[in-house]
Amino acid sequence: MASFDPAAATAAYLAELSPAAHAKATAYTQGGHWLLLWGWLATAVVCVIILKSRVLEKAEAGLQRDKPRPMLISFVVSVIFIGLDWLLELPWDSYAHWWREGQYGLTSQPLAGWLADNAIVFVVQLPVLGLFFVAAGIFQLIAFGTFTANFARWGLPVPGIIVVLVAAIEIVCGALLAVGALTRPVGLLLATLMVGATLTAGRIDGGPWLIAPPLLFALAVFFAWRSARFPGLTAERRPGVQ
Repeated sequence: MASFDPAAATAAYLAELSPAAHAKATAYTQGGHWLLLWGWLATAVVCVIILKSRVLEKAEAGLQRDKPRPMLISFVVSVIFIGLDWLLELPWDSYAHWWREGQYGLTSQPLAGWLADNAIVFVVQLPVLGLFFVAAGIFQLIAFGTFTANFARWGLPVPGIIVVLVAAIEIVCGALLAVGALTRPVGLLLATLMVGATLTAGRIDGGPWLIAPPLLFALAVFFAWRSARFPGLTAERRPGVQ
């Protein structure tokens, strides 16, 4: 049986492409690199606009008018900031992830459909999943003694260390998921935690531990799959290299 040379096969395939297809693929890929820079600049400009508007300061002042509410203020101010950031960056996202993709023939989805899909993902991802994990991680640290005892009862070694580790992962990954950053690895990591919760707490205590972790697992896998399904600059989606 003759050995297969992947380098030679790749070269033969690329040789069959026209110069126009090569130029189109190169322009798409190099343009995508510039999108990373311009996207970062757009985010920085939006953050400055939000801070200069003092909307967050007014929300904080309104919430603590009668008495300090640090947890509530942190949650509400975070929601307001992320919501404003998503809204103000929507024009740039529409260009980078819808209009440009259409110009290269990589999507035929109408703008209304893209906006609806983007809004649905934002609404579900932001308060229900991302911030839920953040709140869960913070709660584990607040009730550290209780969770340490629970982790020990569920048969986990060094329960105190694992509580801190799990809480840190949930807080960091939940925040990243809430803003749509690193969705694929973050979603897979959180899904792995939910598998562990089902196999430990679900096996020992049952009840809600056999409902909530599998549900959160499904949501985390969904967002990880969506990120993999629409990954952006991958070889399979470059124009001329289909």
